[in-house]
Order: sequence, then structure tokens, then C-alpha cells
Amino acid sequence: MPKSPSNARPARRHRLYWVGAGFLAAFALALITVPWWLGVCLPAAAHSVGATFTRYERLGYARFALHDVSLRVAGTTISTTRLEADSPLIWIFRRAFTQSGPVTMTTWRAEIAPSSAPSASSSGWLPLRAQLRSVFASLRPWLPRATLGPGELIAPGFVLKITSASWENSALTVRALTTGPVTADATLALFPKNQDLIQLSATLSHPTLPTRITVDSRASDVTGQLTFLDQPALLTATFEPTGWLPATAALRADAWTLPGSRLPLFTDYAALRGTARLEWRDAQLTLNADAAGEPAPQTSVPPLTAQLQARSDGTTLHLTTLHVTAPGLRADLTAPVVIDRRGKLLSGDSRFTLTADLAAWPQLTAQGTITGEARVTPGPAQLPRIDFQLAAKALSVRGWQLSAFTAAGRLDWPQLTLTLAALESANGDRLTVTGGYDFTQHTVRDAQVSGRIARATLAPWLPDRVGFSTV
Repeated sequence: MPKSPSNARPARRHRLYWVGAGFLAAFALALITVPWWLGVCLPAAAHSVGATFTRYERLGYARFALHDVSLRVAGTTISTTRLEADSPLIWIFRRAFTQSGPVTMTTWRAEIAPSSAPSASSSGWLPLRAQLRSVFASLRPWLPRATLGPGELIAPGFVLKITSASWENSALTVRALTTGPVTADATLALFPKNQDLIQLSATLSHPTLPTRITVDSRASDVTGQLTFLDQPALLTATFEPTGWLPATAALRADAWTLPGSRLPLFTDYAALRGTARLEWRDAQLTLNADAAGEPAPQTSVPPLTAQLQARSDGTTLHLTTLHVTAPGLRADLTAPVVIDRRGKLLSGDSRFTLTADLAAWPQLTAQGTITGEARVTPGPAQLPRIDFQLAAKALSVRGWQLSAFTAAGRLDWPQLTLTLAALESANGDRLTVTGGYDFTQHTVRDAQVSGRIARATLAPWLPDRVGFSTV
């Protein structure tokens, strides 16, 4: 006898209940066993987001590692030899209730590719800034915390090398960051809390001359401060939509004071005071700087003064003022010098004089006095003609001693004419040299050398088997 519809409904509900319970049990089992089958599914999932890796490694139940990982996102390629992270179930639980474990990368490399736009005019600070914001907006939800080993960041125009770093709350803390000859520890905040803001705080590594830099970038404006021995210099800049040069920029250090005791070359001075301004405006760079040093009590050094004024529009360089008076050094430029980018002299006659006592600079490990003069006049085709004279007495450099040295000549580019160069050493050597040199052809002309020189003078550069007394 067939079942009535009223009796069939409970049976269907019962079957549906068990089917649903079976699905839930299978789903729960799949979640629980994720660490064991994740390595099978990850290659396809990684490929869908532009990532690849060579090997999956399960680290217990809570963590896993991927080897030789590469990810391309928003025009940036990130690669690492090893990446370690929470397993998906642990990551979901921690993200919902606590804090996810850090993603750890060993040796890594991040390369920001140049813009794919057909015109090179789209490159510059603001396009790079927009690209960075896009990259970190994509990474932030998936990478709240990270620990990085040694690596490098490569972008159009610069390379940053990093010993180690950590990433948390949109802030990158870097230890031993290196770009060119500069090494620093730094913290870089990239668009924190979705603000249009990049903040950099860095301390340059030096045992006795600490330097700190802070920079804020908001939209097209950059502001900051350079602090050297507790003396600030203020930075401002505004960038155009494209290009690496700012439309306007200035670095100003007004009324600064530095203790001479903390400056290796100026320990005989109580303090150095001055101002410095470097400005870029209307495609022209202007530098104005002056300094004065007050001798410390019970010292006999003369007061220190220095003045430098120059400007350039990229096609011509105007050196308007150069004056230095310091222990063992005096240098003066008597009239402005104007030179264009082709090396042509656009100004009139000028004279540069120099007097130096090397004993006043123990860091040079040299002794002696030097005097010199250079007269600059327009030559053929407006190229600078430089007539020079140089004299040195009691000169000692790394054990090589000269009782006297004189030189005189003319530089008519590209021809150098040495009318006389004469030296006398402490052991009786005498040499006289005349001749010329062509800087473009790399040839020597009309060279003559006369005099006598002892083997003892040349001994540091001669093989032992070469023997003679004098030449």
C-alpha cells in the first residue's frame, strides 16, 4: 500500500537533513585537512592572481611555505626565494578574532616597471606615487603584517638595498637601507588609513655626525626637515603631473650653529655659524651660503669665513662669489665666472688665488706650503684660457719629500702647455720638465726632461733587480 503524502514529507526532510549534514561534514573535513591538500590547489589559485612558485611545504598545521615565489601586481613584480604564511583556516580565524601571523620572506626583490604609456612624459614622481598607491591598496588586505630579509626595491631612477625590514599597519620599518653611498635606518608609512600620504623618517648612520631626515608627501607637495647635529634645514617642493624635477623646491638652513668640538676639521673653533639656501624656481638653481667660525679660547687659529654664491639654469653656470679663509687655507675668486654647458667662457677676466699650509690639516698626512694663482680669460672660440702658477715648499707626502716645487703654464683647451716644472728633493734630486699635452688626442708634444735623480727616490716603485745610483 503506497505511503500517503503526509507520511512522505518527514522522510524527505530526514533525507535532506542527512544530505545537508553530509555536505557540512565534508566541508568541515576539507577545512580541517587544508594543510594536506593546499599544495595541490595552490598552483591554479596562484596563477589566477598572477603568482607562481616552484614548491609547497607544510610547516605543521598552522603555517606553510612556498619556494621561489613570483607575483606581478599593478605593474610591479615581487619575487622571493621563500615565503612563509598562516594556513588559510588559521589565517581566517586570526583575521576575524585576533591578528594574523606575519608573512615572512627571505631574500626578495621588488621591481616597479616603467610606465607602459607610449610617451616618456608620463614618467616622474607623481606617476610613480600613484603606482605605489595602487600596489599597496591591492596588497594591504592580504598582507597586514610581514617580515622581510635582505632584498632590494628597484624603481625607475633609483635602487634601494635593504638588510631587513618589517611591515605592519601600512608602515615599513627598514634597517640598513642603502642607496648609492648612503646607509640609513628608516620608517616609511605608505598611505596609512587610506590617506593620500607618504611619510619617511630616516637616520643616517654615522658614529659622530648623526643626521635625521623627515619627509611628508601629500599629493603634489613635499615638505620635510634635515637635521644635522640638532640644526634643522627645511625642505619644500611642488611637483608637476609628470617629470622628476619639481616645479619649485627649496632647502633652507637659516641661522644655524654647529659646535666645532663635534666637527673633525674644526675642533679649534668654539662654534660655526651661518646660513645656506638652495632654491629651484623658474628652471633655475640658486645657491647662497656663508659661514663664520669663532676660535675657541686659548687657540691661535684665525677666524674662519666662507662665502659661496652660484646659480645655473641648466645651460650656463654663474659662479659669482667664492671666498674661504680657514686654518692653513685662503682661496679667493676676484670676479664672477660664467661658463655654458659647452665649456665656453661667457664672462670677462677673472683670477683665482690659493694659499695652503698642509700641516693645518692632519687628516691629509702631508706637510708643506702651497701657493697658486690661475688667471681665466676668454680664449679662441670663447673657450677658457687659464694661465697658472704653482709653488710648494718643504712638501712631504707619504714619505716622499720635496724641498721645492714650481710649475707654470697655460691651458688653452684642449692644449696644455707646461712652460716650466721644476722640483728639488731633500736628497739632492733636481728635475726640470717642459712640454705639452693634448686632452682630446691624448698625445704628448715637445717633452723635455733634464736633471738628476737618485735610485733611493724611485726605490718604492722599482724592482729589486734594477740597480743604479743616479740617473
